[in-house]
Amino acid sequence: MTHDLVALEGIRALMADYIRFTDNGRIDDFAALFGSDGIFILPDGGAHAGRAAIAALLNGHQTYFTAHPEAGPPGYLRHNLTTLSIELDGPDRARADSYFLSVTSERVDHWGKWTDELVCGADGKWRFAKRVVTTDGFDPDGWFAKSFSQM
Repeated sequence: MTHDLVALEGIRALMADYIRFTDNGRIDDFAALFGSDGIFILPDGGAHAGRAAIAALLNGHQTYFTAHPEAGPPGYLRHNLTTLSIELDGPDRARADSYFLSVTSERVDHWGKWTDELVCGADGKWRFAKRVVTTDGFDPDGWFAKSFSQM
């Protein structure tokens, strides 16, 4: 039981760091949340494997975290985790599904689901083996619609 609680809290901390690093544009910290061969799949279906590729993707699109000039600044970006379901698959593997809602200073902007495969490293830290981002909806006049279409 104790191991399960430690694992669950480690996974919750991973989810919180993902949101914090995303919303603050901390690209290197964000990429470190993935396993060395972790896969990050964006809503457009693009798959990016490995920390270096994930960091390069985001460094190449730094404005994803702020805004594209054409889109205008979001003022701030805040992802809100609304539901989190975690299933442990042994001492060092887990799966998680979570729903999110993102807002900017202007509006409720976009929402969707994160589907994750998670691994615990030798250092005891949980990381994403694979994260699939699905956007269920967005404001067609909002920041996401304008920014994400540029990626």
